Amino acid sequence: MKRLVLMVFVSIASGCAVRAYQGDVRSSSEVAIVHYDFRYYGFITRRVNVVSVDGEELSRFGRFKLELLPGIHTLAVRYRQYNFGFVRESKTPCWITFSARAGREYYINSETVKDRVVVWLEDKETGERTTCFSKQPGETAFSHCRTNHFG
Repeated sequence: MKRLVLMVFVSIASGCAVRAYQGDVRSSSEVAIVHYDFRYYGFITRRVNVVSVDGEELSRFGRFKLELLPGIHTLAVRYRQYNFGFVRESKTPCWITFSARAGREYYINSETVKDRVVVWLEDKETGERTTCFSKQPGETAFSHCRTNHFG
């Protein structure tokens, strides 16, 4: 039992990163790191995570961060909250397009405002925020995640 707990702790402490690039593992100074929004409040758990990068679905879920090469990327983001046995989740993803910089860390954040969930990406170094939109880039009528597309 102690070994299992230690393995879980080591997995969490190591960051459980998903690489959104091919080839050899790169150092943290060569990639941008996006941390998912994961919160645990006893019987309530909220998770906001990336489901695709630049239109390519991620093959591994359940991780806590994502490594990207520098450049402009579009992240599809989904929301799920477990609240005393009830599941509330986004019906469709929202999209964040941003310029990832090598060596930088970014955090996906969220908050509930009345019955809506607002999602954004925040640059740890500068505090700059990029809003999550409910329409894919290239579609018309962009609207913020504040539109209630969560069920």
